[in-house]
Amino acid sequence: MKPRLRTWLLAAWLVLAIAAEAHTSFAQDSPDANSAPGAATGDSSSTFEDVSGSNVVAASGSDDRSTSTAPDSLESPRLRTASSFRLRREEMQRYRGLEVRKVEIEGIDGGLAGELKKGLELSGVKNLIGADRARFYSQILRQDLERARLFLAREGYPRAVLDASVAPHGEDQVDVSIQVQPGPPVRVARVDLFGFPRDRRQSIKERITVERGQRLRDADVDASVAAAKLDLQNAGYARSEVEGRIELLDSLRVVVTIDAESGPLCRYRDIQVEGTKPDLVKLVRRSVGIDRGTLYSVSDLERARDRLRLLGLFRQVRLELLDAPGFDRDAETAEVDLVLHLSDRPPRSLEAGVGYWSEDGVRLQGRWQHRNLLQGGRGFELSSLFSEPRREIDSSLWWPALFRADVRGELGGHIAWQYEEAFDARRRGGDLSFVYRPNLRSTIRTGLEIERVTITRADPEPDEARITRETQIRLAAAWSFDTTDDRLDPTRGQLVSLQATKVIPTGLTKNDFVVYDVGVSQYLKVLPKTVLASRVDLGWARALEGDLPEIYRFFAGGATSMRGYRRNRLGPVDANDAPIGGEAKLEMGTELRIPIWKGFKADVFLDAAQVWSNRKSVRIADLATATGGGLIYSSPVGPVRVDVGFPLQNPPAGDPDYVIHVLVGHPF
Repeated sequence: MKPRLRTWLLAAWLVLAIAAEAHTSFAQDSPDANSAPGAATGDSSSTFEDVSGSNVVAASGSDDRSTSTAPDSLESPRLRTASSFRLRREEMQRYRGLEVRKVEIEGIDGGLAGELKKGLELSGVKNLIGADRARFYSQILRQDLERARLFLAREGYPRAVLDASVAPHGEDQVDVSIQVQPGPPVRVARVDLFGFPRDRRQSIKERITVERGQRLRDADVDASVAAAKLDLQNAGYARSEVEGRIELLDSLRVVVTIDAESGPLCRYRDIQVEGTKPDLVKLVRRSVGIDRGTLYSVSDLERARDRLRLLGLFRQVRLELLDAPGFDRDAETAEVDLVLHLSDRPPRSLEAGVGYWSEDGVRLQGRWQHRNLLQGGRGFELSSLFSEPRREIDSSLWWPALFRADVRGELGGHIAWQYEEAFDARRRGGDLSFVYRPNLRSTIRTGLEIERVTITRADPEPDEARITRETQIRLAAAWSFDTTDDRLDPTRGQLVSLQATKVIPTGLTKNDFVVYDVGVSQYLKVLPKTVLASRVDLGWARALEGDLPEIYRFFAGGATSMRGYRRNRLGPVDANDAPIGGEAKLEMGTELRIPIWKGFKADVFLDAAQVWSNRKSVRIADLATATGGGLIYSSPVGPVRVDVGFPLQNPPAGDPDYVIHVLVGHPF
């Protein structure tokens, strides 16, 4: 029987034995199950003592009930932990069913105590305004003590002794205190590596987290075993096996041994594609980026899986590694076959939607897409948007795996109308872009854009033309890094984006400018279902020659910007008090998203933003701030929100004291 399997079987036996012992003690000491909790009287505290010294194995191996001196190996004997508790029948009845006001852990450092407390049932469940408190029962306390024993053993304190006491607080609450005598920790005397190829030993030593002198922790041993196996598999050892063993030198020192059976160095003999159309087989092979004779690497397989998913052509992607005929595990080298099991998704899709946004009024959207219109994964998309301030028609043709497996080429065209208080704009043009996706989280886009722009000003300045027309040729680049767990409603992770645009000077335009925009959003779970979302967005533009056209200026204010103001109401205005935008922008915001009932959440936010006419006029003191809150409903199409924002400074004349925003999706 393998050591790890033997460990789990013996650990399961130990848990069952402890549970049976706890159940027997509880049955002997507990009152009638139908007795009601009563008011706390008498002594101010009760101390629980139990002479049943159960044993917890700190690492892989079997359990031994003997109380002999320090054993030679953790695989056979026990490391002892104990807890103390004694509960009289009347005390049991007195506190039974009362609310647990708090649980305190004493005797260990705060970080370890905090982690331990999270796993105790008596700690309750935290929420925004406190916690959903647990009820006190002796059996639950016993179970929590067993959880604490196992936790401390895994953290390097297998001989920890635990005492528990309960004290009344008022008439219907109790405080629970768990006193821990952790005892001396078990430390790592040395780390031995066996069975690894000579050329991988140094690399593995640098990767493992178990070090000489540190406290023995199960998590460190497991992480080191995983790191060693990953190193071997990335070096070509496809069938490698790695296990960790722990042996005692004495009662306080252990030797951690990481043992490997590396197997042969493997190369690919064949790559087989199953389950897809014949015209996609070539694209699949190119996207995978693995050829016959290539050295095996598990990281290459993960990247190949990601690339196939990014194509958007398959409902299911599964990679299977098979031993090639004649595979010999004892040989120095061997061959393996890679089988790609794919399931095609329908290539065509049609989407349409209608909704109401407080800023756009009624919005109509539609999209038609064929992901394999020109065969070989070359697809086409046509989309449109209609609202009061914006109307757009866009088309896009793409070619996956254009130059290499992770590069996609795109050819797009568009026509757009924009209607603002100070100007109207019409844009017609196209672009050629190349999109590099090294992984699922990162995207790099570079391209060349050509566009015919017509701007009509409502009330031009004396030196401005009412209508300007020009043709712009621009270089554009964008980078994004997304670690969020959900694109529509993230609860953790980070989103970083950087965009840059530069006009190429030609005789077709008199304006030469550069525009930069940087955004960072962070999402953090502060409680099990409560999310703290924050963002910073910084924009900067500069006219190198001529002027910066209005459509490239920055605006702020609105549902997705600064919620204490109406759309675009922050920043420079013209003589008619119409926003004209600026060359510098700073937006910041943070909000709590708090679950309240089923699919409904509440949000509380604080926003700050400003737009400046040029970079020389930037003053942090000019930032406008606002606070507010709202209601969020998690619908099948994404979050639907109603927010109310209140500016903290006096709003400009004519602007309201509060603004109501309705939108689909989060502002950030």
